Amino acid sequence: MVNINLSTNQAAPQDNRGSASAKGGILVVEIILLAIAVISGGLMLWVNNIDNKVAATEAAYDEKIAVLMANARNKDIVDFQNRLSLTDELVDRKNLTLDVLQEVERGLVSGVYITAYEADKEAKTLKLECVADNYEAVARQVLSFKSSSYFSEVAVKNTSVSNEGKNVFSMDIKLN
Repeated sequence: MVNINLSTNQAAPQDNRGSASAKGGILVVEIILLAIAVISGGLMLWVNNIDNKVAATEAAYDEKIAVLMANARNKDIVDFQNRLSLTDELVDRKNLTLDVLQEVERGLVSGVYITAYEADKEAKTLKLECVADNYEAVARQVLSFKSSSYFSEVAVKNTSVSNEGKNVFSMDIKLN
């Protein structure tokens, strides 16, 4: 029984519902892919537009800063603003140096001027170089610092008279 063909040349009835649902599923997938491609393209264009605007704004800012910094007076203003910002940060942190300076300012008597200030935070000491009009002002200054509860020891290290006739003296002060 070789070469026997059992086919009758009749086509089997096909189920059109299966192929129609497959075609519908493919169409839905194609629509979703197309929507994703359109959304992705739109987002890329939007991000590119924002990047261009940011670059243009930064360039305009840099140009404006360059114009402002060309004037020497404006450099002083910007420098002063930077100093103000730094001072605000120090005040917010309650820096020990600011507290000490405030106490020194409170204890400073008229006729005495500080020319040098050195603080050692670890040892809690101050070294002040001062100029006074006369020896009486030096004595009042030492008494003022000694009477403050903020300072525990006040010692005058040396005194001299300047060419202008002012008394120059240095003090070592221990903080409480």
